[in-house]
Amino acid sequence: MERSYRRIGERLRLGLTPAPPRPHRSLVVVPVHTVSRLTRDALAAALSLGDHVEAVHVIHPEDEQSARNFVAAWEKWHPEVALVLLHDERRRLGEPLVEHLRTVGDRHVFVLIAEIEPEHWWQRILQNQRGGVLARALRRHSDAVVCRMRFRLAVR
Repeated sequence: MERSYRRIGERLRLGLTPAPPRPHRSLVVVPVHTVSRLTRDALAAALSLGDHVEAVHVIHPEDEQSARNFVAAWEKWHPEVALVLLHDERRRLGEPLVEHLRTVGDRHVFVLIAEIEPEHWWQRILQNQRGGVLARALRRHSDAVVCRMRFRLAVR
């Protein structure tokens, strides 16, 4: 146990003063499914976080018409954010996104996952759990910083 702590301390360079922080080129990736207020708020947050922002939409072969409708809605909306379309044969979200992140070069990558926060705790069971599944896949298979943005449905 002590050896493990010592190794962690060496990697963190505990006891040494680090060089001052410097900005890195950054990319904020926002997985998107629809054009909605949730998408707008996620992109607005992403634009404030990084140098470059891209929205990523995964297309599955059975959903080609849905994908065409999404792209048409995106182009009509024109949010001035690059849209990247990823294709996946097996209805996955995490794996295509992880593969895409491997192509972005030496940028510091953030993935902003926008999720709905239900008004009542018991409604969480009814909500889609894709955000959690995607976050786990990204943490397991990439070095991206994963941010989960909650959109609260409660009326204030």
